[in-house]
Amino acid sequence: MFFGDSSLISMRNVPPKETSASQFNHSRLMILDESIATPVVVVNLPSPRALLESSFYTIYKDKIYWIRGIVPNLKPVSLFFNNLIVNDDLIYATFPFDAIHLMTSLLFLDSARFISIPQRIYDLYRPNGKESQYPGLEAGLFYIWNNNIDGVQDRLSYLCDCIKPEGVKDTLFKPNVNKFRMMVEYKVLTLTKRLKEENVVMGSYCLLSDISNKDDIRKHHIQYIEGKLSLFAWSVISTMLNTEARTALISTSVLDISYRGQKQHGTPLSSRMSSGANTQKKRRLPVIKGTASITSFFKSK
Repeated sequence: MFFGDSSLISMRNVPPKETSASQFNHSRLMILDESIATPVVVVNLPSPRALLESSFYTIYKDKIYWIRGIVPNLKPVSLFFNNLIVNDDLIYATFPFDAIHLMTSLLFLDSARFISIPQRIYDLYRPNGKESQYPGLEAGLFYIWNNNIDGVQDRLSYLCDCIKPEGVKDTLFKPNVNKFRMMVEYKVLTLTKRLKEENVVMGSYCLLSDISNKDDIRKHHIQYIEGKLSLFAWSVISTMLNTEARTALISTSVLDISYRGQKQHGTPLSSRMSSGANTQKKRRLPVIKGTASITSFFKSK
């Protein structure tokens, strides 16, 4: 798998790196994907859910990717990657990230007033003019804004009501709730469409129907439950907003969808994965003595 499609990376033996207070924190990770020949820079930026908390991101080919941790030992699993078996205590995966989520969370901390983006950043990290306690996170937001990462300046000019008083250097922004809601809805629709196109199947929003006509051949029909699929997409997008933005942009009725009126036919996905009782017994193949079995890699230690 490549970057942007949940690439796996290892954080073992990460070399320490000193950074100045004026720059956002960053370190280097070794990438398991052989198609990436050089290490990539990992930066410490605010979490979209809580701007005073940090998350790890990486910037690759001018795109931001959010690094999320996976702990396989909660449900023991080994992964095949680059023809190797990976079974680390902690694995990281990268996901495409839109910097507009950070700016959305920032704007809805105070959505009632016209305030410039630099002033909003100062108010968040330097309340009452105090010295910043989060210089790396503050510098990270300034970097995104000043360098127009993901086109945030142009996009906020459309999503917000803007004024620029005479003699004032920076444009003042006030979020337009209706436009931001349309943006969030578009992201939900896009995610829903992508899940279908990529055939991402999860039991939380799919039904599996048995359409077999022979005992020894298992055929299944996968059906997406539109309401649950939409709810799943909403839940994913909501994790990229802070409490203030979620309250303003996501209706409680959306997150409290009732499925009582839906007719669900078939059997849940998780209950139909095993073969039927009448499946023909498979002939055991002869194995040379001493040959390692693939199951030996997955035995508990």
